[in-house]
Amino acid sequence: NFILGSDLYHNNDQYWQNLIEISKNITLNRIKRATTIMGRKFGEDTDFAQLLYPPMQINDIFELKADLVHSGLDQRKAHVLAREITMKAHNQKVKPTVVHHSLILGLQKPPVWPLPLNTDLKQLLSENKMSKSVQNTAVFIHDSPEIIEKKIMKGFCPEKSVELNPILDWIKNIVFHDQNNSFTLHRPSKYGGEISYYSYKELENDYKNGLIHPLDLKKAISSYLIKILEPVRKHFASKTDLLDVFDKINITR
Repeated sequence: NFILGSDLYHNNDQYWQNLIEISKNITLNRIKRATTIMGRKFGEDTDFAQLLYPPMQINDIFELKADLVHSGLDQRKAHVLAREITMKAHNQKVKPTVVHHSLILGLQKPPVWPLPLNTDLKQLLSENKMSKSVQNTAVFIHDSPEIIEKKIMKGFCPEKSVELNPILDWIKNIVFHDQNNSFTLHRPSKYGGEISYYSYKELENDYKNGLIHPLDLKKAISSYLIKILEPVRKHFASKTDLLDVFDKINITR
């Protein structure tokens, strides 16, 4: 079931009462730390409305009676708060189980490049994560091969640079999440010929040393994604009514 936020808030006085109760059980400092959910830095000036986001996220978990909460690592602080105050601020008797995955970079260029010295890479990873809101920088599971290739070819991939490089980030987290996987570059012999990598670190070192061109990486990851998403495309092609679900949750085809 897809539940809209308005389904929780509209004509529901109890939701707002619970929000106040949750807020009473969290210190202002903890709320500020949790606003990194929105890509904000701890200590950075924020609008008061942004401080309401973590308590509302916690309240949504309770309203949905979610036993298991799944998200990216950037949501962890709010989820830890939810577990801490379950017994204090809500009538749930079981703490929600939280499962987090690594963030994946969007294909866009960072707002500041080259990166200044002493850059907080973890913070920038959160700020530049893949988001369906920035559609040309994200690959959707139902994208056609042509769209996948077009998006990746326009992606940010600075030569010899591995920091905040989305193409390398995707190879690391999608291809080499399984250490038994390999990754092959199909290149003309005059550009080094075909080569296979069996670890991400090996590939990263060659890229850093200028032995791999960004275009070869883009072609290879495009082919890889097109292949692994083929069963999904076939599934949606046979059940076109499922595409209506994407429209309902605000994902453009």
